Amino acid sequence: MRATGAVRFVFADPAGGIPSVFDAILAPSETAAFASGPFSELVLNALPYLVVRPRPALALVDAGREGDARRVGAEKMLSTALVERAPLLADPGVLGGRPLAEGSAAGVDFAWGPASLANPDLPLAYDAAIREAAAPPFRTAFRSGGKVRSAGGGAWLVAEGKNIVAVDAPISEYFEPAKSGVLELSRPPRLGLAAAILALLTIAKFAAWRLFSPARQEESHAAKRAER
Repeated sequence: MRATGAVRFVFADPAGGIPSVFDAILAPSETAAFASGPFSELVLNALPYLVVRPRPALALVDAGREGDARRVGAEKMLSTALVERAPLLADPGVLGGRPLAEGSAAGVDFAWGPASLANPDLPLAYDAAIREAAAPPFRTAFRSGGKVRSAGGGAWLVAEGKNIVAVDAPISEYFEPAKSGVLELSRPPRLGLAAAILALLTIAKFAAWRLFSPARQEESHAAKRAER
């Protein structure tokens, strides 16, 4: 069963030291959603964790129906337009490296053409956008004026709008920061002289082998007998 709400992660130190502890707020397994338009309704049905609810956190709308998202009070909106051509390529970084053709249209989040609609990976674009817009599981800083309260056991929570997030110490409290902000790689050794010496030794070895090989000595003896 997937845990939701406030949770605490504890990682034991293999060397027997103090374990690492941090708190997080895990989002519910379902997201309240709303769809307006034939295509957006198909997207909502394609993502199993989207559930139609009266007070949606997410609204999927076809182009021209943005007012419906404002009417239901959705926190986040994703709008889609269907275009005739899709000569561009969606960001593969958010699609797991899968190619997806994308078009261009003003004022919308997505624009899909015939090639886009024929791609079975199309729902991944919406999945990535929804996860990116989700509240972070924890933070190391928050805006001044936020209502901070203790959750017990060293855990601290802060209210930001309608969301509750956990606040953990920044990574600098666990690891010493780098002394320099510049990463330098050591220069490779100069191998030119060593390579030249090895080449000369190889040539000398080959010449010695040719000079003192049995076949070469036999040729020398045959030449001397022919002179006699």
